[in-house]
Amino acid sequence: MSLLLRNELRLSIGPRRCEASIWRAGLPARHLGSAEGPGYGEETIEQLLDALQADGHALPAQATACIADEYLYYVVLPASGAWGGADSAARRYFADAIGSDDLLVETSLTPCGSQWIAVAVEPGRVTLLREALAQRDISLRHVRPALLQDLDAMRTELHAEDAVLIVLRSEGASFVDLQAGSISCIVWERIDLADPELLMARVAGHQFRRQPASTSKAPAPEVAVIVVPGDDAQQERMRPLAAAKGWRLTAPLQAPSR
Repeated sequence: MSLLLRNELRLSIGPRRCEASIWRAGLPARHLGSAEGPGYGEETIEQLLDALQADGHALPAQATACIADEYLYYVVLPASGAWGGADSAARRYFADAIGSDDLLVETSLTPCGSQWIAVAVEPGRVTLLREALAQRDISLRHVRPALLQDLDAMRTELHAEDAVLIVLRSEGASFVDLQAGSISCIVWERIDLADPELLMARVAGHQFRRQPASTSKAPAPEVAVIVVPGDDAQQERMRPLAAAKGWRLTAPLQAPSR
């Protein structure tokens, strides 16, 4: 638990839903109010801020933003050499894979110290946030990738897991390979989660990729699957499929009360 020194506006930015919430400084920080709306853009952010003010809240002078996986690019790289080398390698990777060398890139070391996780976002998305907030004299202090924020919140639960973690989003899922709780690969899959056959096929593909090489004729056991729903509705939709396939279904990421 960290001490929040100043009141803070927290934005959660996704392709279908955005939320703005105000938190009071202290230990622990206290949630004061929220507003949410569909879509993503400067107009949506202005509407959320107007709604908070209409409810009697004073807007804080600083903000943080959590950006959904749909807007981000991830890659996991071996932790060899200094941070500067990892950052350069990540920029080269994204430039080759995506065809753009102006992405904003952030690199962080996994808790086990054996991998770098690099995240990239198109600069225009951050600029839109920064400019929309600046119109209300609010500074954007930090931008967080949704997946890393969620994995950090689950770190105790996943510390010894060896599995394929499926983190459900509104337009697909992030597939995270865990080996003894350490992240070895991250793959974003844009899929229709309402189609169980399609989801099962993608999961089977990731399980197959994770199977260890073996000379034995006996089939290797399937890699465990952990499904992380984003909210209560996704949890209920996934419950029958998870039970039928033997997947572990966790509690939703989105807490019912903030």
